[in-house]
Amino acid sequence: MRYLACVGVGLFVGLLCALMAMALTRPRDTYPRAMMNVMKHALGTARATAAGDCAGNESRLRLLGLLAADLEPAFLPGGEDERVFRRYADSLRARIAEATAAAACPAQATALTAVENACDDCHRDYR
Repeated sequence: MRYLACVGVGLFVGLLCALMAMALTRPRDTYPRAMMNVMKHALGTARATAAGDCAGNESRLRLLGLLAADLEPAFLPGGEDERVFRRYADSLRARIAEATAAAACPAQATALTAVENACDDCHRDYR
């Protein structure tokens, strides 16, 4: 009887350890993290290009705009009503639109700094 109880406890503890190990190795939030990495790279290259001659920034700014359009589905997958996050996302989209509309390199560099500040505002509350 004692051996049977030990086997039962051993199976239970083994099952708990296996479940905890599976939870630790499961990739979490890979899509939002990947999205933020791509946005960070696109913003960084756009800022570096804006410091020079601004040629080729249209595609980077378009990419930023497309990714910013998908912020809510990526970060609020259940459709939660998160007004603060939506306000940050709207602010980011507005700053990207301003950067896209800026024709001169100094104006675009300033607008891209505003985009980075909009990112930092959201990261301050949600990181």
